[in-house]
Amino acid sequence: MSDTFTEVTRISWMKRSQSALVGALLGLALFFGAFFVLAWNEGRSVERIRTLDAGLRAVVEVDPANPGAAPDGALVHFWGQATTAQTVRDPVFGLALPGDLRLRRKVEMYQWQETKRSRTEEQLGGDQVTRTTYSYRKDWSQEHVDSGRFRRPQGHENPSAMPYAGATFTAQPITVSRLTLDKAIAEKIGGWEAYPLSEGAAASMRPPPGFRLAGSWLYRGQNPDSPRVGDVRVRFAHVAPGPVSVVGQLSAGRVTPHTMPTGTIALVESGQVDAAAMFAHAKSANAFLTWLMRLGGFVMMWVGLVLVVRPLRVLCAFVPLLGQIVGAGAGLLAGLVALCLSLVTIALAWLAFRPVLAVVLLAVGGLCLLAGGRVLYARGSRRVQAAPSAEGQAARR
Repeated sequence: MSDTFTEVTRISWMKRSQSALVGALLGLALFFGAFFVLAWNEGRSVERIRTLDAGLRAVVEVDPANPGAAPDGALVHFWGQATTAQTVRDPVFGLALPGDLRLRRKVEMYQWQETKRSRTEEQLGGDQVTRTTYSYRKDWSQEHVDSGRFRRPQGHENPSAMPYAGATFTAQPITVSRLTLDKAIAEKIGGWEAYPLSEGAAASMRPPPGFRLAGSWLYRGQNPDSPRVGDVRVRFAHVAPGPVSVVGQLSAGRVTPHTMPTGTIALVESGQVDAAAMFAHAKSANAFLTWLMRLGGFVMMWVGLVLVVRPLRVLCAFVPLLGQIVGAGAGLLAGLVALCLSLVTIALAWLAFRPVLAVVLLAVGGLCLLAGGRVLYARGSRRVQAAPSAEGQAARR
């Protein structure tokens, strides 16, 4: 049998109106906050590009076996075999990997999970009826699920906390030939691979009481094939010694992040990668983050505008169909205005750095506003023309 139940709630028009007014205040905060987010993001992106461009012009190629040719404090690029003479270990579970660069612990606990689906209907008079179906299932999760927040916690209780947390460990020091990588540089080394536990490796470990080997996992519970709520499983991943390419500041044989007036540079990639490619990859990562935050700023502004005009939709909700029409039109208009204002904000922020791109964005924003105005004007004209026609038909009847 499925572990689900449905709850029906009714909200009166008056309560909806009060909630809409409070939401409108929140919408104003989101709307104006979106301008700050968009402008800050463009400034951050510009500064990062300037930092990377300056770094690419200043970077010096060095041989890690003979780094003395570079001046002290210079921004350098090199590649070579990353190694360590130390042992990276997990102090809680006792796993020790001599010579490996990094070690990661992943912890999962079997817990109740709650999902919900809602369907809302508006009634004549403005009342709103919502039917919410709650479903419960058990699954593995790396995060603690607070069952006290469930709609029906009875019979779905989870442990109060995760017994162990995930963690990442990095060997110190890690070297590339005669150069030592600072911890901030070493922690950027990637190339993670699963570390399957064997009987021999598990025998040398000293995990907390109750854990045993189950496949490639450490498991705490009665039966891995039939887990119960509260069972815990742990697995590991590692980074073995291998070639890395690094861009950083060289000082007395140690490589640290390089601080410039416009930002910091600390680039690490696996394998042999030349400096130009590393800076290009860093620019691509910056562009991806920039567009992601642009989308977030646009959505923030759109949601804010929808909340601001929501009282109008609730006011029209006495007639459900009218409320739906007003809501759809208001949402479309809010999205159009948010898109135009987002493009204008981005363009103004870029005006000093990339004027051509700024002009293009301003033109696109203007076209969007013009197109939206035409659509709204056309809809209004059709409604005006339809009204006399409807009155004539009524008169003939």
